[in-house]
Amino acid sequence: MVTTCRTQLLWLILISLIAVSGCKSGSNTEGAVIVEITSTAAVDRLEIKVRNQAYKAYAFNEVLTEKNILTESYRVAIQPTDELNERFFIYVRGYNGAAVVAAASSFADFREPETIVLRLRTGFQDEDGDGFEDCGEQSGSLCDCNDNEATWNPFTEDRCDNTFDENCTGFPNEGCPCTEDIPCTILPSHLANDMAGIGACTTGLLYCENGVLGETCVGAGPAGGLDAIFEIPDNLIDDDCDGNVDEGSSCNIGETRACFLGLVDDSEAENPSAATERAMGICATGIQACSDSGTWGNCEGETRSDDTRAPLYWAEEHLGDAAPDSNLPISSRYAQCDGLDNDCDGAIDDESAFDRDGDGYTLCGTCDKKVGDTFISCDLCDVQDSPVPGTSLCSSMIDCDDDNPDVHPRNEERCDNDIDDDCRCDHSLGTNVTGEPILLLTGAVQCVAAEAFLDCSRTERSDSAPTGMCSNDTTPGVYYHGYNPSDSDNCYYCGTRFGLSCQADGVGCTTKETDCQNCAEPDFSSLPITRQTCRQPDGGCSDLEPPQWALITSEDPYDDCGLVSCEGYYWGIENFRCYAKIDQAANRVDCKAGGLCETAQDRCPIETERAAEPVEQGVCTQTIGGCEDIQSPIVENQANNVDVFDECNDLYTCNNAGTGGGPFYYGVIDDDGNSVDNGECYYRADITSENGGSACNGDGACQTRLEACSTSAIGSPVGSRPLCEYPLDSDTCYGEE
Repeated sequence: MVTTCRTQLLWLILISLIAVSGCKSGSNTEGAVIVEITSTAAVDRLEIKVRNQAYKAYAFNEVLTEKNILTESYRVAIQPTDELNERFFIYVRGYNGAAVVAAASSFADFREPETIVLRLRTGFQDEDGDGFEDCGEQSGSLCDCNDNEATWNPFTEDRCDNTFDENCTGFPNEGCPCTEDIPCTILPSHLANDMAGIGACTTGLLYCENGVLGETCVGAGPAGGLDAIFEIPDNLIDDDCDGNVDEGSSCNIGETRACFLGLVDDSEAENPSAATERAMGICATGIQACSDSGTWGNCEGETRSDDTRAPLYWAEEHLGDAAPDSNLPISSRYAQCDGLDNDCDGAIDDESAFDRDGDGYTLCGTCDKKVGDTFISCDLCDVQDSPVPGTSLCSSMIDCDDDNPDVHPRNEERCDNDIDDDCRCDHSLGTNVTGEPILLLTGAVQCVAAEAFLDCSRTERSDSAPTGMCSNDTTPGVYYHGYNPSDSDNCYYCGTRFGLSCQADGVGCTTKETDCQNCAEPDFSSLPITRQTCRQPDGGCSDLEPPQWALITSEDPYDDCGLVSCEGYYWGIENFRCYAKIDQAANRVDCKAGGLCETAQDRCPIETERAAEPVEQGVCTQTIGGCEDIQSPIVENQANNVDVFDECNDLYTCNNAGTGGGPFYYGVIDDDGNSVDNGECYYRADITSENGGSACNGDGACQTRLEACSTSAIGSPVGSRPLCEYPLDSDTCYGEE
C-alpha cells in the first residue's frame, strides 16, 4: 500500500493508484510506475484507465480542485499487484465539464519502473475508446488499425480463431499454433481494411510450418508494391484496388460485363469468367457498363459479404461468447451457421466457432462441405429437412457435442461407453426414433440421454447385428455345443444367445459368429441329435459342423443292446425233461459288425447254461429225445400207474360204492396154502397219500377213481367166510363183483 499526503485510496481493491503530488517526504513509491500528467487544455477532472493485455482493467476519476495541470504536473504512482505486474497500458482523458477536451496514452512496465510523462493534447481521435488513435494514413506502434472495434489495437492479444489482425501488426494470428495456412496482405492497416483482396491487392498466405504460423506474407499483391497502386488503362486489371477495372478507359457504347471485387468477365482477359467464379456463396456479380461517352464506368450492383471491410476480413458471423437461444430452431441459433457461404470463400459455415472441436462437423448440421479429404454431400443426409431451400443443412449432420472431436454424425457408434458417438438415438422410449438423429434442425431432441448410446444387451437398438439363439438356422447356420458324455454322447445344439454383447473393439454388437464360436452351454430347450445304436462320436458337433458317427463293432460301451431271448434254443434233457438255453441279459449282448446289436443267432448257439426251469410239457408225459440246439423235444405219455414227476396226487376210497363205481374187489385169497379153494374175498387197496396217491393212466392224464381203484393193490378182506361155505367157483370177488 502506498501512502500519499492525503492517504487517499484512488481505486479498486486489486490496485492502488495513489496521487502523490505534494506528498510528504518518505512516501513509499518503491517498485511503482510514476505517471506525470500535464495538459495542453484546461481540465477539471481526470479519467485514468489502466489495463493489462488480457483486458484486466481498472479506472478511477480524480477531480482537480486545487491543481492546474497546464502549469504543473499531476503525479500518480501505480503499484504492481498479482494481476498487474508486467507490461500495462495507461489511458488518461481530461474533462472540462462533461466534455473530453484532451487525452493521451502510453505503455509502461513494472519490470522496469520509470517515470512516464503524459501530456494530454487536444484533437486526440479515439472513436472506440480503447486509448489508441486511428492510424489514418499512417501506421505505428500506438495507432488503431480499426477504430470501430475497441478490442482491435496494438495492446491486444491476436486471436487464433479467426483471420483478423486484432493487434494491428499487419499480420493475423502471428505466434499462434496452426494447422493450415492463413490469408494475409502486405497493405498497411489503413489500406488493408478497404482494399485487401480487391483487384491487384490480392491476398497472400502466412504458411503453417511445423505447427507454427510464419510471419512473411507470401504471394500478396500488388506485385509492384505499394507504389504500384494506381490505375493503368486498358489492362483488364483493377490496379488501384477500388473495385473498378479500367474505369475511364475506352469501350463500345452499350457494352456491359459482369464485375466483382475488381475482376471482370471479359473474353480478352486471362480468365474470361474471373468475376463470376469469384462471386461465390451469397455474393453476386454486379455490372460494369460502357457509358454514352464510350468509357467504362464503375462496377454497380455487386453483392458483397461485408460492405464495410475488405474481403480479407470477411468471415461468417457468430455469437462470440454469447449463449444461443435454445428456444430458436438450430438453424437460427448460431448467427450465420446457416448452410450458406456467407463470407463468399467457397466454403460453407467454415468459421471455427461453428466447429469448436475441429472434427469437421458443425453444430448447425452443415452438409455439401469437405471434412478432411472427404466431401460430405447433402445427398448423404437420410433426413432431408433444410428449413430454407438452397441451404446446405440437414439434421443428419448436426454435431450433437461440438466440444468433443470424437463425437460427430458420421462417427462409428461404440458400445463400450455411455457416449452418443454418432449423434443418433440408439434406442427408443415411446415413439420409435431408433437410428434417427438425436437433434433436429427444429430444435427438437428426439431421445433422452439413456437412449442415445448403444447398449447391446437391449434387443431394440440401432445396431444392425441380429440377435437370437445359436441353435436357430439363420445365417450362417446352426451352431453345435458338443457331445454330452453324461447323456450317451448325444450331440447338443449351442444354447448361447448371440448379439447381446459389445464387440471386443467396442464398435458394434457381437455377431452370431463371434458369440456362437465359443459356445458356453448346450440348448436344453431343443431335442439333441440322438446317437444311433452302436454308434460313437467321430468328430463334428462343434461350431457349424454337424456330428459325425463311427460304427461300434465290438463290445457295447453305451449299453445300446438289450436282452436277447433264446427261446427255441435247447440245452438238453435232464430227468426226462427238456431244458432251454438261458436268455442273454443286456450286459452279455454287444455290438457287432455293421453297427448292429448281436441277435439270438449270434448269442444262443454258443450258450452252455440251461434255464432254471424246464420247457413246459403235458401232464403225465416225458421227454425221450430231441431237445438239442434248435431241435424240438420228443415227448411220450408215461405208462399206466407210472408218475415220474409225481404230478397225480388224487386220493380215492376203493371199498365202497362211490363216484365211478365200486366197491372194487381184488379177489379171493386162499391163505392156508392147501389146495382147497377156501380163501377169503379182498377189496382193492385205497389210493392214499401213503402210497403216493394216484398215478398216470397211460394216456397222458391222471387216473380217475375207476382207473386207480381197478388196478390198485390188495386191500382189506371183505369179511369172514361163513362157516362151512366155500367161495363159488365163478368170477365174483373181482372187479366190482
